[in-house]
Amino acid sequence: MLAIVSANCSLVKLGSNTRSPTGVAPKPAPIGERRDALVNPELTQIPARILGLATGALAQANQHAAFADPGNEHWDFISVLNTAHAGELFLKAIIAKRHPLLIFKDVASLDDNQAKQLDMPTLLTRGRTHDFEKLPQVLWATTGLRVPDMQCFERLRRARNAIQLLRARTGGLSSSVAGVHL
Repeated sequence: MLAIVSANCSLVKLGSNTRSPTGVAPKPAPIGERRDALVNPELTQIPARILGLATGALAQANQHAAFADPGNEHWDFISVLNTAHAGELFLKAIIAKRHPLLIFKDVASLDDNQAKQLDMPTLLTRGRTHDFEKLPQVLWATTGLRVPDMQCFERLRRARNAIQLLRARTGGLSSSVAGVHL
């Protein structure tokens, strides 16, 4: 059993029988609620910012999927890229709502041993977020939620990669690449 001191200086025991000093199990904080006063308030805005970008990417994906004009023949591929990007951002927003730093691969590398608090400039220069392909596992580990259709996620991930790698290199791409049907 591991004991820690929480932000309000009360002893919290971590383990299978987590109890407060009164013997009653502590109530978990709702998703997004911050009990840690040490988190830079600027970081708490990250989930909402990511969610806004995800919504915009999905709107653009829908526009590219629905409207086709001469000269925009590539929009169907752009729609797939935007959809994958939106999905990535939605997953990161859900994870970041638990805690904004959970979207980063190596949180320990963000510490420069000089700053009092972690700030946005440090995150932007030193932070590396989890790769798209790892997000379902990170989502599960941080929230207990699972991507409802992993086969669909995998098809979208493979299609996105095929478009990024083959379309850019050859300038052309069939509607079925490496077994990925768009």
